[in-house]
Order: sequence, then structure tokens, then C-alpha cells
Amino acid sequence: MRSGLPMSRTPKRRELSRRQLETVALVAAGLSNTEIATRLGVSMATVKRDMTYIMLKWDCKNRTAVAVEAVRRSVAPPEAGQG
Repeated sequence: MRSGLPMSRTPKRRELSRRQLETVALVAAGLSNTEIATRLGVSMATVKRDMTYIMLKWDCKNRTAVAVEAVRRSVAPPEAGQG
């Protein structure tokens, strides 16, 4: 317990790992999970897990919201979503 709250209710860490940031940049560039997995050399399950944690940390409901948030946070350039 921390701050009197059960562990599951303590605030989540909001920073993304290096690989999660790479994943975010690739999502913002319009790549699919399959393409991201290939590019990063990880499994599809790893990409899906990373996306789940990214959406939880950034309070995003879908990958489009992740891409928008990436541009807002300057993790991806504004033209990343234009294609």
C-alpha cells in the first residue's frame, strides 16, 4: 500500500519506455501492428501489449487517439498522420 490506497489504485507511471515511444511514432506514421512488429523485430503480441500500456498511460481509447497524442506531445512530427 502507498498513500493508503491498494496497489492497484495507485497512480500509474505515465512515462513510456523507449520501445513504447518507438511504437507510438510508428502508429502515428500509420503503420499496422504487423508492420510495427516487423520493423521492431518483436512479436505481434508484444506490439498489442505495448499498445495496451500506451493507451492506459496516456488515457487513450484507440490508436487514432494515440497518434494525435503523439503529435501533441511532440513524440511524432505533425505530418506523421498525413499520408
